[in-house]
Amino acid sequence: MKDFFTNKRKYILHQVSIVMTIVFFHYFFYRHTDFLLERNFYWVAMIILLVGFVSGTIFALGLSLLFMFVLGSYSFWTLFQNDMTASQDLLGKMFYWFMIFIVLALLSGSLHGWVQNLLHENAEMKKRFRDLVSIDSLTGFDNRKRFFFELEEEFARSERYGNVLSIVLIQVDQLDEFRKLYGQKETNHILQSIANNIRKCTRRSDKRFRISEDVFAVILTDTPFEHINIVLEKFKKNLVTHVLRNGKKEVTLSMRFGTASYEEHIKKDLELFERAKTELDFYIP
Repeated sequence: MKDFFTNKRKYILHQVSIVMTIVFFHYFFYRHTDFLLERNFYWVAMIILLVGFVSGTIFALGLSLLFMFVLGSYSFWTLFQNDMTASQDLLGKMFYWFMIFIVLALLSGSLHGWVQNLLHENAEMKKRFRDLVSIDSLTGFDNRKRFFFELEEEFARSERYGNVLSIVLIQVDQLDEFRKLYGQKETNHILQSIANNIRKCTRRSDKRFRISEDVFAVILTDTPFEHINIVLEKFKKNLVTHVLRNGKKEVTLSMRFGTASYEEHIKKDLELFERAKTELDFYIP
């Protein structure tokens, strides 16, 4: 979080520097420029400055070269209509402004790159912050990342100490169709109801997760394979029927289940998860 606020301060400093650059340029060039041609050069310089801030160095330099070609062609054409002294003065001013164009393109482009890096760093920081938040806000269960972290930890304990471990995956069938029929608020209500019933069907020591929109997972510690059917029967009895928000109408949901238990020949925690996932995919009521 400290890095996040540091980057935010840098971003604000960048915005202030843009404003100060424009004010500085306006005061020292436009206010002290009397000739029409030089005022045109000034407005070209302002355009290059703004393009560099918005689009970066390449676009600003490209625009600078374009303006230099057009203005240079025009200026050389006017040489033939002026005396030698005026022509030399015009060439000097033109070279002076062309150098300003290049400097402004590089300066504004570098500031553009700076702010883009800050925005990228802030986006990465926000992503890392979201990853640290392990709670699903709708159900109060831990999220997918937390599930795999806990599964790895429990699997390691089973390998080390021979602890009994089982997992259950629970999928709500046709959730999208339910949402289309009843709406998002009713869908959220159903998911919260399912989560509450999962809490009632499990022990305090068990760990509950929502690993995707329509899939819940439970890590059953100290639960051998032969006891999983008892847990499944509780789930089937309590997770199928739900009352809608109006408190009157009941709906029956179609649920799928997948289970797996730790065995010594299973070498990785992900293999345990894949076994439960396969059973979930091919579940037959």
